Amino acid sequence: MLKRLKDFHVLYAEDDEGVRRYFSRLLKRYFGKVYEACDGKEALEIYYDKAPSVLFVDLEMPRMDGLALVETVRRSDVHTPIVMLTAYADTKRLLKFAELHLTKYLVKPVEPEEFVETIEKIAQNLWKFTSEVALGKNYVWHKEVQALYRNGVEVVLTSTERHIFALLAEHFGSCVTYEEFVYTLWDEDADYEKSLQTLKHHIANIRKKLPELSIRNSYAEGYVLSSV
Repeated sequence: MLKRLKDFHVLYAEDDEGVRRYFSRLLKRYFGKVYEACDGKEALEIYYDKAPSVLFVDLEMPRMDGLALVETVRRSDVHTPIVMLTAYADTKRLLKFAELHLTKYLVKPVEPEEFVETIEKIAQNLWKFTSEVALGKNYVWHKEVQALYRNGVEVVLTSTERHIFALLAEHFGSCVTYEEFVYTLWDEDADYEKSLQTLKHHIANIRKKLPELSIRNSYAEGYVLSSV
């Protein structure tokens, strides 16, 4: 069940380098990508740029502490699972955290069993909202209606472009092979080489419409969609 988390990316914000390195190694066991930040300001920049699926945030950080970071995120995002970590329990802050819809409040040092339980809870929360895929650069793919939005405005795609982009978004950050494109989009009896050329033509048009996103060609394999 937890293997499905490899499709998601996580941001971990912690100013203590040793602690950050330790938790990052743990998180890499479950998530496909772990972004690291050494303070709240850097974490917020990464959040806006990379659109991580999950946030692990230390409470005490320079420039912007964890509470201010989460409050900023929650002004426009109430769904992304957020876990707060702190070196001590604080009843007053616990009440405040309840208002911010935290997935979990962890007191360090975190027990391994509690950590795994937290990951499992995150998985349940993520799968509730997988109808929308955050792609970074303010792009969101809505799977149910097969539509792409940036800053709340729909990006106009042709019918074929939507089908191509749906495959790319579904495998965000991973390679979609030429064969998967061709045999998903066209009849399996269709001319493979001709279909491949048609695919390349549509990919070129999509790239023009989405210059902020990267649709990278993986040599002799297929295409990879990313926000880098």
